[in-house]
Amino acid sequence: MPPASDAVDNATRLDEIEFPEFTSKLIEDTFNAIVTSMIRQQEAYADLVEKVSMSVSEFEQEAVIDRDVTDWLIGKFPGEESGTTAVGTTDEPGTLTKTDLEILNRKLGDEAEELNLTLPAPDDASGSEGEEPTLELSGEQVTTIRKCVRRDIAGPRLEALKDLVSQGIVRVVVDDGTIETKLNFNTNASEYTRQTDTEYDRSSTSAGANAGLSLGSFNVGGYANHHNTSVSTMTKREMSSSEASVDIMGRVEINIRGDYQPLRPNEGGGFGESE
Repeated sequence: MPPASDAVDNATRLDEIEFPEFTSKLIEDTFNAIVTSMIRQQEAYADLVEKVSMSVSEFEQEAVIDRDVTDWLIGKFPGEESGTTAVGTTDEPGTLTKTDLEILNRKLGDEAEELNLTLPAPDDASGSEGEEPTLELSGEQVTTIRKCVRRDIAGPRLEALKDLVSQGIVRVVVDDGTIETKLNFNTNASEYTRQTDTEYDRSSTSAGANAGLSLGSFNVGGYANHHNTSVSTMTKREMSSSEASVDIMGRVEINIRGDYQPLRPNEGGGFGESE
């Protein structure tokens, strides 16, 4: 078992714990986390302002992907197989009925006019008597339809985004906070020694004689006894112990609030911070 002096030795090595380095790292990491959060907010803010300042044509190229267009067509003009559209693709154009063409022009007519495109008309459909007229689309017509769908998706999205931004943006702002570090160093030592001695002595002596006459014979006898007992015992107990413990604790408390940042359109038609 280590001697009790080890506890004192442990106390003298306190500088090896690197408590100042621990405190410095805690402060640095907390500061970096706050700065990183603020940078991300500013980047998101700048990206949002940039998007709402785009024209609808620029916005649709960035904010509307081909899958969005396909999903729109599947929802409005589903194909015979799941996950397909009756419009088909530019490589494999589909077939639309006269009813489908009427719906297509009603939903995408404004977008086609805005883009100066011509959608396939219901009167272009033909068929046998008694059957609903149909029209086999060309690859060019499929491309025209997809362009109109893209504009139909992008327009409302951009308007909704502008409306949202015009109401203002909520930012997270740090008001105040506390960074606290704490070091608890405990050391204990104890020693215990106990010794017990015991001695025990005992002595005894006895002697005797006898005489007698028997049938003409004379007998003489004698005896003697001596006993000596000596016992010596010793019990010794020793105990020595040492203990050292180190607790390092770090606590970060930051108070934040939501800061409402209103925006307004600028003279160029875009959006910026209000004065």
